[in-house]
Amino acid sequence: MGTHVHRVHSGPMSRTGGLRRQGGMGRDTQVIVVGGGLAGLAAATVAARAGQRVEVLEARSTLGGRARTAERNGFHVNEGAHALYRGGEGLAVLRSLGIEPKGGVPATTGTFGLLAGRLGVLPGGPMSLARTRLLGARGKVRIARLLAGLPKVDAAALGTTSIGDWIADTAPEADAARLLHALVRLTTYVDDPGHLSADAAVGQLQRAVADSVLYLHGGWQRLVDDLAAAARTAGVTLRTRAKVERIVPVDGGVEVRADGEVLTASNVVLAAGGPHAPGALVEGAATAGGEAARPSRAASLDLCFAGAWGGPGFVIGLDSSLYVSNHSRVARVAPEGATLVSVMKYLGADTTTAAADDRAELEAALDTVRPGWRDDAIDVLYRPRLVSATDVPNASTGGLGGRPGPTVPGAPGVLVAGDWVGPAGMLSDAALASGAAAGRLAAAAGRGAPARA
Repeated sequence: MGTHVHRVHSGPMSRTGGLRRQGGMGRDTQVIVVGGGLAGLAAATVAARAGQRVEVLEARSTLGGRARTAERNGFHVNEGAHALYRGGEGLAVLRSLGIEPKGGVPATTGTFGLLAGRLGVLPGGPMSLARTRLLGARGKVRIARLLAGLPKVDAAALGTTSIGDWIADTAPEADAARLLHALVRLTTYVDDPGHLSADAAVGQLQRAVADSVLYLHGGWQRLVDDLAAAARTAGVTLRTRAKVERIVPVDGGVEVRADGEVLTASNVVLAAGGPHAPGALVEGAATAGGEAARPSRAASLDLCFAGAWGGPGFVIGLDSSLYVSNHSRVARVAPEGATLVSVMKYLGADTTTAAADDRAELEAALDTVRPGWRDDAIDVLYRPRLVSATDVPNASTGGLGGRPGPTVPGAPGVLVAGDWVGPAGMLSDAALASGAAAGRLAAAAGRGAPARA
């Protein structure tokens, strides 16, 4: 059984919604999960369903992390454009928890590429490939062959190859290579071809072609709410405004210091803070961790229209890292008759452009895609540096198979989960899969000794 929770209290009941600060012993908690995003909620629910008493500590006032959605006058605005892969590990985890996300599948026809300031039909099948002006004759043949053979590519064998090198070897024609880079940016939310491992990128392409994605009704907040409900049903205690300052492995368990209290449990799942978190929070971790992390970010512009959009439903940049999508054409994220459009620019880890310049680039692209948008948009939200991935799977460290976790060297009883952990998938797929894996390991270890590397 797990170690009893011990609280060192420092005053009266907190009015912040965070940890309780009152006298007496706390209940017997076996697993503490730090972070209430997708990974943390998955870990907590899996561990609780396996018979563990679980408590989640979330530093913010609301759960969800980067999956939160802002409601703005009836528009449901995610933190940047989000998509759930229908063939990914994340959906399998959600279904195992009794959650079936609802949404719409974007069309593959009527989409466009933006090249040299002009729109062209984006090939989505034989007919559109034949008539597109985005590719020359040789490029069309190359792309046709690549798409036909894509399901047979052994993505797992490409962990030490960058996607930039793979594309250079696979598509020597400049126009075909340009399109492949655009599709990689689209499916991975990453613009880092020299470092992004080809196993991760090709795997994302394969999933997109085979099963497409879901744009979720009501935004990703619905998914967060469903996960939180599943956690509560499993008996998980969910606490917000509970900031963790230090995690210390002790004899027989782990000590968590948060908001003036000290809690101990058999195991802790650290599902917040990304690759830097173990080194910053965990005493005795073998390495500071995170120094070589290469996050992927995006400059995001969301536009709300009272009526129809009047432009193409989907556009990707071929000579830029731009993306435009009318999510409301297939998902219920806007009031009846209204439109929500997301525009993004994928930013690599080495990006040095100014936020104002990124916005100007996004707005200039919109002038081409949908002239007159400034006069018709009733609300515009610009967020210059959203994180799309906390650490890109890197060819230099073995790609997906070289990612760390779930155990932390030098810190028995501490597990990690997040989109940077474990060998499964990217983005929300990696977060949910690693969260479930950490939850299972914490539950198994909770019936014996703390989990160890």
